[in-house]
Amino acid sequence: FGPNGDITRAEYVKLLTKIFGLDEEDGYDGSNGFYDVQSEEWFYPYINLAAQNDWIRTRDNGYNFYPNVAITRADAVLWAMRAANQGTFSYDVTNFSDVENDDYFAYALAIASSTFVTTSEESNQAIIEGYLVNGLTYFKPYNNIARSEATAVITRVAIAFGVASEGWDE
Repeated sequence: FGPNGDITRAEYVKLLTKIFGLDEEDGYDGSNGFYDVQSEEWFYPYINLAAQNDWIRTRDNGYNFYPNVAITRADAVLWAMRAANQGTFSYDVTNFSDVENDDYFAYALAIASSTFVTTSEESNQAIIEGYLVNGLTYFKPYNNIARSEATAVITRVAIAFGVASEGWDE
């Protein structure tokens, strides 16, 4: 599993679609609009499903998805919030020293940092917490997210918004 290693964009999308209960077979229908996602690739149905459900968008990165590139913390939070149908609302992310309210992922981070869940480790834990450095909190949006962090984000979103598929944790 390599919990401290990076997770690719394709691997992350597969986790999202599995935990959120989308049927892989439905991913072979239609098109996703990405030039670098071909039908013979293992990740094709998952990226198709995510694109069809508007979790990922061609306008986010042009017409390439970059499936084998590590996903950033910003994209991981944004896609998980889209998957949970969490739209924009009045928000403020000034609690993170490295994020501005007009950053493309800011609304998703605002939701994730202000939504709390109870996990096996801790009660009232935010979906996303920052890094405390010299009294300031940082999100580090353009850093790659580790596999363990990615799994925690998706799991917490699924718990918080009740969107996990039945039997996802078995």
